[in-house]
Amino acid sequence: MKNLLARKNRWLTQRREAARERFGAAAGDEARRFNRLDEAIEHYQAHLKRRPRDFGIRLRLVGVLREVGRLAEAAALLEKLIARRPHELNLQAIRAEIFDEAGDQEAAERIYAAILHKDPSNHTAARATAQIRQALSASTAALPPPPPDSALGQGSIEGSGDPLVITTPGTVLRDEATGWFAWAIRQGATAAYADHEGPNREIRLQAAPHPLDLATNPFPPSAAAFAPDFLREGEGVRTGLMRALAQGETVVHLPLILSRQGDERELPTSMPAAMPTKKPVRLLVVIPTRDSTSELAVMVNSLGAWAARPELLDIVVVDNGSQTPLRQDALRGEHKLAIDVLRVDEPFNWSRLNNLACVGRDQPIVVFANNDMEMLSLHWDDRLRGLLDDERVGVVGARLLYSNGLLQHGGIVMGGRHGEPLHDGWRVCAQDVGPMHRWVRSRPATAVTGGFLATKRSLFDDVRGFDEVNLPVSCSDVDYCLKAGALGQTVLYAAEIELFHHESLTRGHAHTSEEKKLAVKEMHTLLDRWGKRAAYDPMRNPQWETRGVRLYAGRRALTAEEVVEWALTTQYCASDHPVRE
Repeated sequence: MKNLLARKNRWLTQRREAARERFGAAAGDEARRFNRLDEAIEHYQAHLKRRPRDFGIRLRLVGVLREVGRLAEAAALLEKLIARRPHELNLQAIRAEIFDEAGDQEAAERIYAAILHKDPSNHTAARATAQIRQALSASTAALPPPPPDSALGQGSIEGSGDPLVITTPGTVLRDEATGWFAWAIRQGATAAYADHEGPNREIRLQAAPHPLDLATNPFPPSAAAFAPDFLREGEGVRTGLMRALAQGETVVHLPLILSRQGDERELPTSMPAAMPTKKPVRLLVVIPTRDSTSELAVMVNSLGAWAARPELLDIVVVDNGSQTPLRQDALRGEHKLAIDVLRVDEPFNWSRLNNLACVGRDQPIVVFANNDMEMLSLHWDDRLRGLLDDERVGVVGARLLYSNGLLQHGGIVMGGRHGEPLHDGWRVCAQDVGPMHRWVRSRPATAVTGGFLATKRSLFDDVRGFDEVNLPVSCSDVDYCLKAGALGQTVLYAAEIELFHHESLTRGHAHTSEEKKLAVKEMHTLLDRWGKRAAYDPMRNPQWETRGVRLYAGRRALTAEEVVEWALTTQYCASDHPVRE
């Protein structure tokens, strides 16, 4: 009996010691939950100094290193884990994923092949292998021929004449180019363009037609076709397309690489916001918060410090149940900003909190922002005024960075992982410009995050604000942007407005089972409401392949049917973009 009691006491002592030793692991998990990834790495590493053989924490550390882009370190640590457990195929799969993320698809394919050799029924390896092979073969795949007009039912224009196909100097057309361009003009398009290769075979995959995308495109199309008698003397590819878009003509994009450019010069990638020509309008800035007073003060002070006209900012802080009620004078700071605190003691409902803040206020521009941010751009307020002074633009979002320098938000792309929206450029290095420089230039986006979303008050009233009934927490910002797009208003990702954002610093991600169920429910509501419109993104070329959360993991070859569907679905014309009064 004494021996049994002694063994039990030793076991309890060991459990207590293990619990103390795992404190660093628990702190790492908490930091990771709130996206403090550098802090999570430090906690995990400190824990492993005490317990170097803790396999689970080593594996978590591999995951966080991947998330922050330290792939070489993640791979080195993973190799040590594989040496300890060489027969665990899930570790080999992670190794393959890291190679794939690092751009070495051939090495990743070899690892997946080894996994399939040991386990032919491994669906993960089989699917990944098929995707990688498709991406590797896309560059050599034959282009599909254009379909006969009779196969399209209606929309074709008989006897419209041969199109005029022009190229930039040194550009060589592929054999299939003339047929596809002629097909597009016969469908009623005034102008059509396609994708191309650069001088060193860099792929330039264009977005769907939009004048504000072409205006900042660093690698505009190298070849285009125009309807007879449209092109003016001296107009080139870019100028002809810009005039067609400006006039509201029907413009079509063919998602096929139909040319190779001989001499490619990178054009400027920024579009400075024009300063308002009329009297600058007041901005209403709405910031929901709960506790987190120090983070809120940083955000409010940065707005005033970097504003061109801080005296024209009206800031409403929505206090959603802080334990110590917020005071206006504690937030006003050196810039003496106009701050109002609206106390709302209700369960958290992001949409409702923002809607309530707008009641009884009539500022022409409303900015919805999180409390865990810090403005980094000089004269951000005048930049917003200039962008929203454009009658085509209804919503503006910003470039958001984590405090460790990784990109958190470069716009939102529809139809990403499992058909759900994804943040464009999520957790890439801030210096990475992205395909077609999409992460560092102002351009149209299908949606932007509500972490920092500016909109015209007239548009906000037209769509009756955010959906506080069906989308109270996580999807109302995307829904709002889709509503704006349905009214012909452009959603603009403004890369020149930049902020630090500790994503979900105060609330964390959906963590409890109830929060996760609500997030899933809202996502289903969003996707069901918008149907086909939520399944694709006209600002992301359909040849791009998604793997995991990576939206540009490789290129896939399209069928003729897919090319036709994209071209006709995303065509730009005046009727799709009415001018607001």
